[in-house]
Amino acid sequence: MAEEVEFDENSGVFTFHWTHFTESARITDRKPDSYLRWEWVDGDHFDGEYVSFRIDEPGDDWLDLYIEDFCDADNEKEVRAAWDTQVKRLESIMG
Repeated sequence: MAEEVEFDENSGVFTFHWTHFTESARITDRKPDSYLRWEWVDGDHFDGEYVSFRIDEPGDDWLDLYIEDFCDADNEKEVRAAWDTQVKRLESIMG
């Protein structure tokens, strides 16, 4: 999870700040309360790299969160490790 997020209304770009780096993205697709897709717009990413989140609510007491991060194959191991860390952090917050 980012420590800080900024939004530029003119460009529609969100900038996410973490301890050691910053990333910028634009929402390219969304469905209220169930789906969100961000496409990275900064120079460190290849065209078309994105991350998406989808929520399904199969029951009254839980929901399923699906994360899809389309990245360059050279970065896959690093990206998987980062998401593992973020999901564990989310689990500890949610209980």
